[in-house]
Amino acid sequence: MVIANIVRIIAAFFDILAANTTETKKIYLYNGIYNFLLGVQYYILNAIAGAISSFVAILRNIIFHRHKSSSIYALIIYLIFVILINIPAYEGLISTLPIIMVAMYTIAIYRAKIMEIKYVSIITCAIEIIYDIYYHAYVGASVCVIYIIVVTLSIIRIKRSKVISN
Repeated sequence: MVIANIVRIIAAFFDILAANTTETKKIYLYNGIYNFLLGVQYYILNAIAGAISSFVAILRNIIFHRHKSSSIYALIIYLIFVILINIPAYEGLISTLPIIMVAMYTIAIYRAKIMEIKYVSIITCAIEIIYDIYYHAYVGASVCVIYIIVVTLSIIRIKRSKVISN
């Protein structure tokens, strides 16, 4: 459990970096590192649906970064893939939360609107708090609360400066 908490704290650093950038390329990079570390944390905690969803999110970042004009069909196929790959990890309603989080963030990334990505990341982090508490990842839940504050401040900063680069 201690190792999982340390991994989550390191992951938080990359999540906060992603929250404070307005460059899509950097968001993909930081979010990919975050998802890898989050997947490791969930694997250590035996939260398999969370681990699978986190690792699959890395694939999403690679696909969407390399194929910026991904079609709606690619998005739908990816979302179906996320659902199917998580079927073996189904443990009840709680195991659907990572799928919902990945689906929401995937749609936001697909739309490639920085502010939408930031708003969706707040919602998905709120969902993640529930998942983390269920798996006794209290450090992760605490980090999510901090992350929500950081992203909210980032949104305020961006709205004040009105500078968004893709």
